[in-house]
Amino acid sequence: MSKNTKERILCAARALFNEHGYTQVGMRAIAKETNISLGNLTYHYPLKDDIVWALYLEFSSQTENQLKLNEEEAIASAVLNALLDYYKAVFEYRFFALELPYFIKHYEAIRVQYQEMARLKKKQLLDLLFRLRSQGLMFHETVDGYDQLLTEQWFLHSNFWLAQQTLAKPDLDPSTIEKGVEDLFHLLLPQMTLIGKKRFREALKELGSTLLL
Repeated sequence: MSKNTKERILCAARALFNEHGYTQVGMRAIAKETNISLGNLTYHYPLKDDIVWALYLEFSSQTENQLKLNEEEAIASAVLNALLDYYKAVFEYRFFALELPYFIKHYEAIRVQYQEMARLKKKQLLDLLFRLRSQGLMFHETVDGYDQLLTEQWFLHSNFWLAQQTLAKPDLDPSTIEKGVEDLFHLLLPQMTLIGKKRFREALKELGSTLLL
C-alpha cells in the first residue's frame, strides 16, 4: 500500500533532519524531498513546528511502553528485545536525541511530553530493576537509593548516547544501536549475579547478537 502524502512528508522530513540537523532544514527542502509543491506541503503542515510535533508523537508512541514487560515473558530475552527496540527507535528519530536541549528549550509541547515520558520511563526502569532482583538475576540493593541512581544513569545514557557517539564517529550507522545497549548493560554488570550473567548471555546467543556481556 502506498503511503499517503502526510506519511511521505514525515518520512522525508525525518530523513532530512537526521542527515542535516533540524535547524538546517527548511520547508522548501522538505517539499522537494517529498516531491510535492510547497503549497501542498503547507496545506498538510502549515509550519515546520507542526511537522516536528507530529514526528515527536510518532517517536513517543513507539517508545512509551517498550520497557513495560509482560509478566509471563522470560525476563532476560524480554529485556534485551525491549532495549534493542527502544534504541532502534531512538536511532530512527535520532535528530531528537542529537538536538534534545534545543527542542526542550524552544518547544513547550515537546518539553511537557518529554517530562511525562521521562517520569514514565524512570518508573518502568525501577520496576525492571525490581524484577531482576526479585528473580535473582541481580544482587539486592546494598545502598539505599542505589536503584534510583542507576535509573538516572540509564535514562541519561538513553538520551545522550548518540551525541556521545558522534564525538568519536560523526557518521552514525545502525551498529551504534548495539553499542548503545552494550554500554548500558555495562552499568548493570557489577550488580548482576552469576545466574543473571548466564541468563543474559543465553538470551544474547538466541538473538544472534554481537553484544558482549
